[in-house]
Formats: sequence, C-alpha cells, structure tokens
Amino acid sequence: MWLWVDSTETASYSDAKHACGPEDDCEYHGRARQPRLRKFTAEVAADHRRREGAVEEKATRAVATSPSQPGLRPIPPEGTTERDGAGIRYVASGHWRRSHDPDARTRMYTDRDCWHGYYNGKVVDMMTGATVSVRVTPTDKNESVTFGSLYDSAKAVIGTAPIALCADRGYAFDNVHEMLLSDDVTPVIQYRKRSGHSPERAEETAEVDRHGIPKCQSCARPGNQVRFSSKGDPRVWFTCSSKTTPGCHKEQVTPCRSAKRRLLPIPRTNIIYAALRDSMQSFERSHHITRLRFSSGMKSDTKRPRGVGLGWQQLRASAGSFVQWLWVLMNLKWLDGGTHPANAVAKTTSTYQGRVLTARRNELIPGGGSPRMRKWHGVRTGAPPPTTP
Repeated sequence: MWLWVDSTETASYSDAKHACGPEDDCEYHGRARQPRLRKFTAEVAADHRRREGAVEEKATRAVATSPSQPGLRPIPPEGTTERDGAGIRYVASGHWRRSHDPDARTRMYTDRDCWHGYYNGKVVDMMTGATVSVRVTPTDKNESVTFGSLYDSAKAVIGTAPIALCADRGYAFDNVHEMLLSDDVTPVIQYRKRSGHSPERAEETAEVDRHGIPKCQSCARPGNQVRFSSKGDPRVWFTCSSKTTPGCHKEQVTPCRSAKRRLLPIPRTNIIYAALRDSMQSFERSHHITRLRFSSGMKSDTKRPRGVGLGWQQLRASAGSFVQWLWVLMNLKWLDGGTHPANAVAKTTSTYQGRVLTARRNELIPGGGSPRMRKWHGVRTGAPPPTTP
C-alpha cells in the first residue's frame, strides 16, 4: 500500500550515427571527424519552456534555419524523425542521425551528455522492495506524460489504489497530483520550481501555509486537518487551531484545486508522510538491482544485451519483475500459506518531520495536527490495522 515510482535511462544497443548526406547543409559530410551529440544548452531550454511549457529534459523543437550554402537542403527542426530502412533517421544537435533501433529516441540534458534509448519506469512496493509494474517508453515522452499508464498498471496489479505514492521532482506536475488526489492517494513528491524565477521553497498563499496546512477562513491562522474526501472535487476538512473568532469554532472545508500540489490526504506534518519522505532515497537501488541481476535497463556499452526494439526491452523488464517476485514469495514463505505481515511504514522516527515541526515552532506557526487515519490496508481486507508509527 506504499509505492515508489521512478524512471531511469535505458541505452539502446544501436548507437546514433551521423547520417547527413551530400545534399544536406552539413559541414561534417565526408570528414573523418563526426559531430557528437551536444548538451541541451540553458538558453535553448529556457526558450523551449516558455513556448511549450515543457521541462529541460525534453527534446527541442527549434525552427529550421536557412542553408549556409545555396543549393543544399537545410537541416529540419530538432526531433524530426523519418523511417530509414530497418531503422530510423532523426535530427539531434543540428544533424541527421541514424539508428537501427526503430523505437529508440535521443534525450538531451542541460547538465550531462545526451543518450539514445528508452526510459525504464518502475513502481516499487516499499515493503518488499520488489517491482510492482514496469513500463519501457521512448525518451521523447516525459515521465509525467507516461505516468498515467504506469500508475494504472500498478493499480491493476495490486487490485486497489495505494495509500501513498512517492516520487522525485520529475513527477511534480499538476496532472500527476490531480490523478492521485482523485484516487484518494497521497503524492509524496518534493517541491519543484516552475521556472528560474520561482522561489527555492514553497511559499505561503491565502489558502495554505508553506507546509501545505489549510488556513482558517475567518482568522487566516493554520488549522488542524481532520479528513479528506476524493469524491467529486477533492477537498480537505479542518478545524482552526486558534479559535479566536466566532467563525473559527466550526469545521471548515477547502477544495484541493486551490492548491493542487499542497493539500494532501496525509499532511506533511504527519509522521507517516515524514517517514515516507525519509525512506524514498533507499529505493534507488531497485534500478541497480534490475541491471545487475536481469540485465534490464543497462547503460554500459559493454554489458547491455544486443536486442533492439521497444517490445524486446519491455519483455526483458517484465520477466525480471516476475522472477524478482518469485524470490520474494519464497523468502517470505508466502507460497506455503504464510501470514501476511502487518502493513506499517518501515521507519518510526523521521528527520523530515523533525525539521518541519522545528521550523513551525521557531516561527510560532500553530496547527498542522495529524488527521484520523482510516484508509489502512487492514480496513480494506478485514485484518487488524497496524500500529501507527
């Protein structure tokens, strides 16, 4: 009932080769030295975000320039793709490239080299560390775009929606939060700057404070969250912590659409949310495990298998997930009818919660109490609920 999702690069066995012809406007044609894929410059990234609202790690769509020599064909915009025999020919870094992997694409970054291949997205069970669902997608599709199919696949595997889902800043988009809140799932996702002019940390608004605690509609003081509902329009009920005016004594409600990334079913001051935040980094090892044990999602040229194509990558990743769960079932003796352990969060103390509560105490910010938690796995299955950490 606690899931972690992340995507990692999967390099294709077919490297991208320079493929500009004599009719193309390319100064490297016929030379022994070939142009390399260059990094995604900060200027191009900023211009692309302004025009399309995309993130830095997305291929550019620059405007084609006129040829430097008359009679030559200009290089099309970045990302232009066409079929070329058994593979594809596409434009990256201002030149035509050829790849024998028809489904692979090239991704460009601002802080490191480009790479040609796929994204390997995993949803991991935070109790066993095993992969619940895995989806391989081309690199020209952003993580937030492919999240819907990955989440639906994981929900179909476990049979119901989880309590919380942890992810990094790559999933800090409105569509991801809206999908999870409408399913009564708490997104444990770090704050992400929308642009270079955005503040380094989340700021206080008229509806919530900087930790996402709803404010009283009468005295504007932070309250104590009571419950959350995802039916229709997701919303949060809370009570005022100060009760200084007559309007503070009644229970109040705030819709989540006023602060999509701030109002959550489990607030950030809750020990459960804090424990999930602290344990997120430890699940990065799942990428290393799949590479080491199943040769899935490889990045090294010398170790990756020689298969090409999206279907082959997906088959290998799914087979590795299946074998991984067989090991889990045998180690926990679940194949022999063993008892399912209590579904509790691993950590009982949290440095994240300590930082949040200390900051609120130093700034004399009231409120932020933990709500009554009823959405437990035990409530759904009839088993006794676990002890709250």
